Amino acid sequence: MPRIARFKIAAIDELFKQLRFTPATTRMRQMDNAEQLVTHIDPSINYPEQFIVYRITGYRPDGESSTMLVGEALLPDLVNFVLRISRDLALPPNYNGRTARPLGELASTLNVATKTIERYRKRGLVCHYVHFPPNRQLLACFDDAMERFVASNDTAVKRAAGFTRIDAQQTREMIEVARELCESRSATLNDAALELAERFGRAHETVRLVLRKHDRVAAEPIFTAPGPITDREALLIYRAWRWGVPVRTLANRFGKAAMTIHRAINRQRSRLLMEIPLDHVLLPTFKLDDAASIILCHTAVTRELNTLPQTDDALTFISAARRPPEVVEDHEHALLAGYNFLKHRAQGIITALPDWPGSQALDAAETDLRWASMLKRKLVALAFPAGLRSI
Repeated sequence: MPRIARFKIAAIDELFKQLRFTPATTRMRQMDNAEQLVTHIDPSINYPEQFIVYRITGYRPDGESSTMLVGEALLPDLVNFVLRISRDLALPPNYNGRTARPLGELASTLNVATKTIERYRKRGLVCHYVHFPPNRQLLACFDDAMERFVASNDTAVKRAAGFTRIDAQQTREMIEVARELCESRSATLNDAALELAERFGRAHETVRLVLRKHDRVAAEPIFTAPGPITDREALLIYRAWRWGVPVRTLANRFGKAAMTIHRAINRQRSRLLMEIPLDHVLLPTFKLDDAASIILCHTAVTRELNTLPQTDDALTFISAARRPPEVVEDHEHALLAGYNFLKHRAQGIITALPDWPGSQALDAAETDLRWASMLKRKLVALAFPAGLRSI
């Protein structure tokens, strides 16, 4: 059974939580409302949160909300919303007079792979969990939902349906050309894959996988396997990436896939983060559900973080520091709370990192630590005049 993704938009997540304890008829009605709403969402438009809540529940919240939801992010969340509600409703294959097709059958109908169907779901193809006889719950798509999606994504669906797999004859031709390129020019696997992709009208990654598959089982492989990335190479890759060298360039240089280079970079980023000592003061407010929105919204924590001394001359700087400081006590407390909270949050992210972490978690931890460093610099600047007077 496919894994159900988590919601990204808080409003949709909150709606789902509220529906868990409502009657089945209410859940079915709001599931159908959400499915109808999918057909009207434009990925390029922002929608007010109140509008989305009203279209799904029929209830119009009081007051005005300034929260806007991006259509591109809203589409997959609405599709996921429908899917998760349907899981506990035991929908029949002829629900509301419609005909449900399991994803395998749907893929055959559209002449695409099941992975393509998964991509379609992120673009607005609505699916449900449906109970097929005798007692099988399968992920399926109703015919009308399929027809609506095809009508609004006609070009993409036709292009995917027209895709043909690489047959045995074309594979042999690619292998022969790749061997010639390797013998005549000492081409690397990636170089050969790039040229073959252009010559045969295929994706570079597709051709590269064909060549790698051949070399894994062939008695005489075409390309010399470079082996796994060593720790020294991983460090070189990370440093080059920090200096702005593109991942594609590094992939060609080390004879690896771009994904492998990304994994090596992320592994190095993870190691460096784990080496940073993150001692901090744990305040009781950190345990609140809305701690981040409260602590990190203060103006002292969000504004003028990159303000540097007006001069780099030591005597002038000291003279300016001797003047009475304009310190607001509330700002100093806010900076201390923000500084410790950001380190606390970063430590939580770092502790939970897997062996091969993704970029999103690493970006979040590094961003929090950069922010904490700017707050620390601001705190040092505030404390400098008092330290100078003590001296």
